[in-house]
Amino acid sequence: LMYIDTWYIIGPFENPNRASLNKAFLPESLVDLDAEYTGKGDQKIAWKYWRVNKPRINPPKPGSYEVYYGYTELYSDKERAVWVALGSDDQGKLWINEELVWVSPSEPKAFKEDEQFQLVNLRKGVNRLLFRLENAGGLMGFSMMINTMPME
Repeated sequence: LMYIDTWYIIGPFENPNRASLNKAFLPESLVDLDAEYTGKGDQKIAWKYWRVNKPRINPPKPGSYEVYYGYTELYSDKERAVWVALGSDDQGKLWINEELVWVSPSEPKAFKEDEQFQLVNLRKGVNRLLFRLENAGGLMGFSMMINTMPME
């Protein structure tokens, strides 16, 4: 498995007592890496380039009852189905090319990088990945790893 190490991260968005668990914030309808949004506590937030040297991506200053987004692009030389391993602490959602492909359970839980193995489809060329991460309290983080072995 190969983990994706480069993301753009934005947050935090408000999620008081998890009331916004199903609320769609602006990044879910349009990813504009130059945009500035109003986040938690009316603070101005913007996308930040984030590179890690491990599978788990931790938002920069996580707090309780917050939502963060991660965005990246993945190139595929051909259309293909690939297995991915996904993990989140707490609830996570993943869209690939604007299609929701995974939603983790909504109850608070500890991080596990292989919480879910999922078969996903990639287009030939650039694929847009958007990960939503919700924190109910304590630590938070997410990961996405791709099986690089051919399925043929």
